[in-house]
Amino acid sequence: MSNNKTSWNSNGNNLPEIPPHTKAKHQILKEYLKRYIITLCGNNRGKRKTLTFIDGFCGGGAYRDPDTNFQLWEGSPLIMIKSVYEALEIIKTEKSKPDYEINAQFIFIDSNPDHINCLKQQLENFGFSSYVNNPEKCILEVGEFETCIHKHIERLKKRKGSSFFFLDPFGFSDVSMHTIREIIGLGKSEILYTYMIEDVIRHLKTRKTTSKNAYYTILESDNYYDEKSLNFLRKRDKQKYIKDETYRLFRERGQVPCVYSFALLPNKTQPKYYLMHLASRPPAQREIKYTLWDHNTLNLVYQFDYGIYGLGFRTPDYYEKNLSVIDIEKENKSQCIKNLHEELMPIIYNNPEGIILKDLHNSTMQKNPATFDDYIQVINEQVSEGDLQVLRKGKLTKAKKLEPGDIIVKNKCKQLILF
Repeated sequence: MSNNKTSWNSNGNNLPEIPPHTKAKHQILKEYLKRYIITLCGNNRGKRKTLTFIDGFCGGGAYRDPDTNFQLWEGSPLIMIKSVYEALEIIKTEKSKPDYEINAQFIFIDSNPDHINCLKQQLENFGFSSYVNNPEKCILEVGEFETCIHKHIERLKKRKGSSFFFLDPFGFSDVSMHTIREIIGLGKSEILYTYMIEDVIRHLKTRKTTSKNAYYTILESDNYYDEKSLNFLRKRDKQKYIKDETYRLFRERGQVPCVYSFALLPNKTQPKYYLMHLASRPPAQREIKYTLWDHNTLNLVYQFDYGIYGLGFRTPDYYEKNLSVIDIEKENKSQCIKNLHEELMPIIYNNPEGIILKDLHNSTMQKNPATFDDYIQVINEQVSEGDLQVLRKGKLTKAKKLEPGDIIVKNKCKQLILF
């Protein structure tokens, strides 16, 4: 976070204003982290879980919010720490695990020493002074992310457990594809990453020599985002092409099994960032979609009119007075279910012996915004219509609450009613 608009002084007296897109990212981070922790720990048969949270571009820990008369807005480090406490309380009470423990460690990295000093001050101000000088609980490090992170990845291999990375860099050259591979290679890891797609597109248009090295050697994006395709495609097809190429880049060069993006738009037609969720395992992506739906402000019914598909958050670049989510949930869900039906039925029909629900979901979830519950709804509707059947442990089931191991099969005995 080295840009002038987002900087902190050492004593914490000069807190920057929080931009609308950063607010959206922080809200998604906060809500998803609680879901992430509760899912990991609430379903854990043991009584203790090891978790590591890494913020690679942590900043000074707090902002001023113009929406609330410039009151304090907690930054990502505070969000991470508080999310663990809040999730643990839910695990102990609602999950009936009063003795459960989370062995959490936080790693906060920033290249600017003033930012780290400010963060220390904010941790003390918010009642987390015990984190400042206790490396077992929290490591605060001054340095470039790419220079620092590899030693921490080696530490994570020994520490084991699950790890979550929040990477919100200033430019696309601040995180290398090599590092993405290393993080995903840990196994039980996932990344919420701000991918500066606007910068990538700007480079494609200008082909400046200054950004060429970063584009090819750091992002490893040679043979992606073909210039001819970008020049000849229509605007809406161009946006789809850019997104598809982004997915292909992270799947192939980043070696990321599960890729999903959430568009952050300053205007009607062009994403400024993709908030990328990169995970080593499908269940993580299944969970992030529930959070992303809560912050979607794109109308799925009309989105192809302006070339963006999937979920996203649209707001002007200038300061916005109201960030409340547009009430389009019902209309969006209807369109989502319709699209999902059209996508799933041919797959099911092409598997005459049936397909396991988990496999059906995992093989298609990166192509649509549907949640796992949406998949269940589509299947239940088609079971009611007599088009599909559900097998559980070798027997037909009428259960509406489907399980990942259920087999979905075309109903070969559906009767045709002639009029």
